[in-house]
Amino acid sequence: MSSPHDCRPPDPTPSPEILDSVPLPDLPAQTAQMPMPGGQEQIELIKLCEESYSLYPMCLELQKLADDMEQNQELSDNEFAVLETVKALRKQRGWQMHKLLHSMPRGIIQSIVQGTVAFDYVNRNGTWLSTPGLADGPVPGVYVVGLSRTDKRGWFLNIKEMRALVKGIKRYMAGYKAISKHISSVNAGAVSVGNLAAFSLQERDDVQFVALVDREANKFKLGHPTALPKWITKDEELPRFEALLRTYERMCDESLDPTEQVRMRQSPLYVGCSKDLRSRTMHYGRDSLHGVNRYLGLTIEILAQASLSVVAHARPVLLIWEKHQLPIAEQLVTTIAGSLIYQHGFNSIESGGTGAYTITSDVHLASNARMIMSVQDDMRKNVRDTLQDLEGREQFLLKLNRIKEEVAEITETMEACLTKVRGFPDDPRWNHILDEMNEIAERMEKRLEERKEALRQAGDGRFDQPAPVKKAGESAGKEPSKATGLDNMAGFDIDMDTALIEQGCLKSTLDAGCLPYL
Repeated sequence: MSSPHDCRPPDPTPSPEILDSVPLPDLPAQTAQMPMPGGQEQIELIKLCEESYSLYPMCLELQKLADDMEQNQELSDNEFAVLETVKALRKQRGWQMHKLLHSMPRGIIQSIVQGTVAFDYVNRNGTWLSTPGLADGPVPGVYVVGLSRTDKRGWFLNIKEMRALVKGIKRYMAGYKAISKHISSVNAGAVSVGNLAAFSLQERDDVQFVALVDREANKFKLGHPTALPKWITKDEELPRFEALLRTYERMCDESLDPTEQVRMRQSPLYVGCSKDLRSRTMHYGRDSLHGVNRYLGLTIEILAQASLSVVAHARPVLLIWEKHQLPIAEQLVTTIAGSLIYQHGFNSIESGGTGAYTITSDVHLASNARMIMSVQDDMRKNVRDTLQDLEGREQFLLKLNRIKEEVAEITETMEACLTKVRGFPDDPRWNHILDEMNEIAERMEKRLEERKEALRQAGDGRFDQPAPVKKAGESAGKEPSKATGLDNMAGFDIDMDTALIEQGCLKSTLDAGCLPYL
């Protein structure tokens, strides 16, 4: 992103470093290439994408993501509004999200969740939507911006370069604070504009650094009007820049790469929406960066000042076919990306602020509908995979319910047998009967556990661990307990009914909302 008017040194000649991908672990985990700035939440979401053949588990996960966002202490402490996003993700309105999610290519969803949009696009991993051309007109939808180093085949920074970025942002923030203090003195009549005599040497250096990053070397000198830094303009923005710093610092984990030379696939993401994807995404290919998110913009400019230029890859990821979908589509992508500034991305305000009223024509919505429902095969495949998953889960739950009924009958028979055994005279000759009944109880418990574990692995882990089946008394005279793990199946039955209802609602929603187009 260098300018012909810059006095900065050019980027060094591309190094002969090896840029071939090293295979990632079978299970998602923190590595040098994937430092996981989103922590365990990001790892779990990636695992969900990799292990599920349908999008149904992701639909269920949206509810949990809404809960996590609502309970996020950092968002609350910084008064960062997420109410509209949480409401849009809730069950009552979540089916709109489900339709939009099913219209997206699976590979794009995974790249967004992983934070590897730039790397995957450059390396042609998955199917990507094309950027609309001039002849396509104003195509509405959602886009995502990821970063990669120039001439590094989609790779982002290594730890050494990330440290330079962190240092640069800290200097820029220090420069802003010095300038802000100077402007306060000017407004109080204590000094004239550009008179930095009261500044320490470090403050002067920081102010000059801000001027260089802003590409205006004389910006704060005598004779020039009072000016603020380009990327930080008020104190209220500082906590958000500090949050961005924490994201970058989490990516500087020496334990993952003691050499500090391994490049990362992941970069923070910015999510936006527009009624005209072509014109909006063009902003990220210009020198001026005018109108670009300020946290993303500062990152690009700090790296350019350090001769570590990057490319901003702005990729369309979701097309809408109804006007009201524009804000909730942005909320959906922002949620699965974790792209809020207090999570691990660049978005500094709640998504969904661009309303449906901005779209004034239905022509391009109809064009998007044809593209999604007919030309591309992603929605057709995603819906059918989900319906197949739902049918399989429904059959499994019904079988489990039948097993519960069978086990209840066996339990009743065992209790009747125990009652009769208790009436026998106390004689060692009857003890083997009690032993056999204990073995039966253990087999029943094991069988029930196996089926519940299979259900949890199928993607629904809401069922509580059952209490163990109680064994019969050690002697004929001991009163055995009637409270067995099988008796706890009453609550388990309610959970199964709830699951069937939820799955039936999603199935009917997808049938009604998507299949007529397929």
